[in-house]
Amino acid sequence: NIITATDRASLLTDQLLGFARGGKYEVTRINMNELIKDSESLFSPILRKKGELKVVVHPDPMIVEGDRTQLEQVVLNLLINAADALTETKARIILRCEPANEHTPGLHTTKHSRPADDFMVVRVRDNGIGMDEEILAHIFEPFFTTKTDKGTGMGLAMVYGCIENHHGWIYVESEPGKGTEFFVYLPRVK
Repeated sequence: NIITATDRASLLTDQLLGFARGGKYEVTRINMNELIKDSESLFSPILRKKGELKVVVHPDPMIVEGDRTQLEQVVLNLLINAADALTETKARIILRCEPANEHTPGLHTTKHSRPADDFMVVRVRDNGIGMDEEILAHIFEPFFTTKTDKGTGMGLAMVYGCIENHHGWIYVESEPGKGTEFFVYLPRVK
């Protein structure tokens, strides 16, 4: 029990530091396609009991500058949340990594003057329970959770903080009963 409590406290501290833009931060060039494939191998054993994971990566390298550990935590956190939302027998998560284009949802939700192809997007889509407008309004707030028994409410807050720290942003589309899709935008390095 002590080890479990210590591990949870350590995880919560890491998430708080990520949210507060603190903690260890090592900037390197990262091929997000490779990070996505690594995340797939870590996550697939978790999902096998619940549904199917489909991964689609663009043939061109999606290079960003940032902290690999933090970006991997972002992807895994979104995948775990998607898995928690699955309820159907044909449960499915689609993880995509591709260049942004003018038609990618959420591209124009921030004030930037750069062209679409200056960004890449990681998309995590599930066909789970979805969220209503009231829940969507609070999902990035620290300590807000819909997982009453096992959630800390720091997962999406950490995701939000990390992506902002990487000069990106997140856009979400969701509908109750129809699933959710997260769009994580990051500046590409060419």
